[in-house]
Amino acid sequence: ESKKIPQLFLFGIYRSGTTVISRTLAGDNKIAFASDPIRPFFNWYRTKLQRAINPSRFENSNRPLGDYFNSENKYILKLLKSDFSEKISESELIEIRKAIISQGLNYSPKFIKNLKKSIEINSSSYADELKKYLSLIMLTYGSSNTRLLGLKEVWSIEMALPILKMIGKCAKILVVLRDPLDITASSII
Repeated sequence: ESKKIPQLFLFGIYRSGTTVISRTLAGDNKIAFASDPIRPFFNWYRTKLQRAINPSRFENSNRPLGDYFNSENKYILKLLKSDFSEKISESELIEIRKAIISQGLNYSPKFIKNLKKSIEINSSSYADELKKYLSLIMLTYGSSNTRLLGLKEVWSIEMALPILKMIGKCAKILVVLRDPLDITASSII
């Protein structure tokens, strides 16, 4: 039986230092790491959960995360119980992959090239599809020496909860926080 490779998920908001950390990790030959490869997948999943709570009130899947502090308790509770086990349709998969390919070309072109080659649309759940993406990261950036597999995504921190439930102890979450004033200043300069 092969040893399960630990999986690292690096989350933060833009201009918080996630790219520097991601590039440092990707530079190690024992780490298979992708930068911003699948955010549309997480966005679609968020929308799926929101629709299950209230079919008439949900965020567009293309938007970054919303402000859940006081108004979305039902969503947070659903997210806490979530593990990506929700069913996924073939039409959803086609749309999600189209969005990933469109957005990911700028950030993870090698990963996107392999995703385009992967024409099979056979995932039956969001968990199956996420596992497929992780396998593609390994195929794209890994080797027989790989000891850590992971990805960096901005605007996806809420997905840490279902990732931990789905993957368990092999999942590690790294959240990068930065003072909002510094983020604003670095955006302007």
